[in-house]
Amino acid sequence: MPRQVPLSKKIEWTDLADSGLSVAEIRSLEKNKPDPRTISSSIEQVRGQRRRAHAKEIALQQGLKEHWHLLLEKLELLPTLEFEWSNFDWKPVFALKTSKLKGQGWSATRGQTEWIVNLTFEHTIEFELLKEHLPSDTFWSLMTTFKRDLGEALGARLAFAEAVISEVENSTNLSVTEEESDPGLVLAGLARLDQFLEDQAIKDDISGLNLKIEDGVVWFQNSAITKSTDLKADSLKVVIENAVNGLRGEDAWKGLLAAAAKVERTTKTLANETAVLQLSTVLPGECRSCARYSV
Repeated sequence: MPRQVPLSKKIEWTDLADSGLSVAEIRSLEKNKPDPRTISSSIEQVRGQRRRAHAKEIALQQGLKEHWHLLLEKLELLPTLEFEWSNFDWKPVFALKTSKLKGQGWSATRGQTEWIVNLTFEHTIEFELLKEHLPSDTFWSLMTTFKRDLGEALGARLAFAEAVISEVENSTNLSVTEEESDPGLVLAGLARLDQFLEDQAIKDDISGLNLKIEDGVVWFQNSAITKSTDLKADSLKVVIENAVNGLRGEDAWKGLLAAAAKVERTTKTLANETAVLQLSTVLPGECRSCARYSV
């Protein structure tokens, strides 16, 4: 039985062959003058192992790059600089009694004292794996701050809508009607009025309403605010204008103005940090996905 060649000797012969020596020249360096076929097969064996190891290394490098790319790609679910925090599925007037809201990449549930925001991104496996790669990164605290500020802004927006309805109801001594035939205040018209006033509060704009009277009904833009009542439309128009003007600069107005400015700043900061993270070409550490492989 031919003697087994130690791996160290096989590697030595391979290195000599890679430096340019022929099998005959390598054999001449050995005292026991091994069979040339033994030298050739040993060199081919080591070269094969090296090719396979190199191919595996390249595959792992490419796999890691793709792994990182897939994780970072999911950050697209987070707010961008164009994010509109006030764009959710119900207008505030119609959402006053709801316990859930949903917007662009987020959902919120009404708690006892606040709105609790959850981000779509948080419910992905990519979110979990990114946190394993970046367990102490400040990015996660930015996300938490954004969620808190968005919840406060949602609460301020609904509080403002409630203040608008309450002020108009109390000032006119009219109630919001549910039946089209009943006199009183029209919910759809109040919603349009509230939306206009919200935009004003967010910008701290104090321009006038430009209410109109047509066929004994007070109109704002193309929506009726009142239905037929015993009160004259001229009087109602003045009362509604005074009621709305009384909201300007008050707590609900200031609260919405401050909350909107705050969440817009937080959104910008989070969006910028998300963009920076998306430009990463390497993620530190490992997660339970890439830890499955020898890297």
